[in-house]
Amino acid sequence: MREVPAGVVLVVALCLGILTPALGEEVNLVANPGLEVDADGDRIPDDWGVPKPSDYPADWHVGGGAAEFGMSDIAKSGEHSIMYSGAAPTFPTIAAEDRWDYAVWEEAARFSGGHWAIGFKTADFPVEEYHLYRVRCWVKAENVMTLHIKFIATYIYPNQEKPVIRWTHPLLHDPAHATHKSGTWDWELWEAVIAVPEYVEKGRIEFWVREWPAPAKLYCDDMCVTDEGPYPYFRKNRKEPK
Repeated sequence: MREVPAGVVLVVALCLGILTPALGEEVNLVANPGLEVDADGDRIPDDWGVPKPSDYPADWHVGGGAAEFGMSDIAKSGEHSIMYSGAAPTFPTIAAEDRWDYAVWEEAARFSGGHWAIGFKTADFPVEEYHLYRVRCWVKAENVMTLHIKFIATYIYPNQEKPVIRWTHPLLHDPAHATHKSGTWDWELWEAVIAVPEYVEKGRIEFWVREWPAPAKLYCDDMCVTDEGPYPYFRKNRKEPK
């Protein structure tokens, strides 16, 4: 049997959260990355969650329909993954007397373009300004119209009362592709290298699902976020203190 190099075993173990790294070794910033920990037994993986509309700006697409969220026994490795299962949206019925009502047609067009939902998210993790971060995870899907996996950055601007939250970069199933995947597929590695700009103090990963016309299912396992070090090519808008 061909022997697996020790370095490969170490990286995989760190991304799964199996080993505690020594000083100078790669550290996975995601809590409960293998989705195996559920201390209270509620079938919701610890340190993972589902977004609420009240947590986001009013013009963001969040939730909007019956959905299941929690721990799944379908896993890439170990015994569990995290799962989102959403119901297919129902099209609004346009009555004859409303056929010239723009608002009714606008609602119908919104649903015909697909229903957006944020399936689940990691807990926030700390990041450093002007650093590169490598994000990797395994994803499985059924009947997904479009999937966006986004790095969400929290900006802490000086002299501003509230943090500013923005998504900065998508993960892709193939870094050579410019589009996001649709349909049904077995476990695939999705990844990205993300450059964190100034004023960002923390980040998280969110899974955005566009589902239409069939009920969509999405699974994630073995999430890994690692600091690749300073990125020297940033254009710094803020002067460094003397």
